[in-house]
Amino acid sequence: MTTKKGSSQASRKKPADVGKSRFLSREVLLDAAMELVERHGPDKLTIRALGADLGVDHTAIYRHFRSMDELLLALADRLLAQAVVDIQPSSDWRGTLRQLALGVRRAYLTHPRLAALATARVTRGDAEFRIVDLGLGALKAAGMDDRTAARAYLSFAHLVLGSTALEAITRGLDARAHAGDLAATTHEYLAAPAADYPHLAAAMPHFADAINDDRFELGLELILDAVELHARKSRSDP
Repeated sequence: MTTKKGSSQASRKKPADVGKSRFLSREVLLDAAMELVERHGPDKLTIRALGADLGVDHTAIYRHFRSMDELLLALADRLLAQAVVDIQPSSDWRGTLRQLALGVRRAYLTHPRLAALATARVTRGDAEFRIVDLGLGALKAAGMDDRTAARAYLSFAHLVLGSTALEAITRGLDARAHAGDLAATTHEYLAAPAADYPHLAAAMPHFADAINDDRFELGLELILDAVELHARKSRSDP
């Protein structure tokens, strides 16, 4: 008995796999990848692991993403899309920058394990382009020219992303490590000799209260104050 060409290759594919692969899309894959990262951590995300999680041949994923890196960039841009979803251009430059910063923080803390992957990547995606455009527009509305706005935006973005990534990583610590770090700022620092660390000793009574403050909000206001001062200076310079 002879077999027609190509029929043996088709027979290797299980009917269930064929059915599942038909329903794969970029959105389905990104949903599954985000869930996998949140369950098992960013180090466990691979094309093979994603295929196994979905119950499909991992090669089907390459129809939608050419590489693992392309998938990671799409995940990072999706996270940024969540950050900017409700933000519209406004004449209130300070309010726009505040919304951008708080939106990024909210998205990253909602998916802290994915934030570890996304923070350092340049996604080249629509969400990233929109955030940068909104940020630059806000800085120009504050009175900066294009050159000054470009420099200020990069500084603003790095400070916001760095602070948010640190907070996301902290939330990912196990309970014992987190409790130990918290105790250090409320108990162990008190044991530091005042003669050797006079400023630390003087400030320590306030650390217990400050640890509960929203440090991100405070830091953001300091950054926005600096932007306003810098914009005012650039407008006054000849």
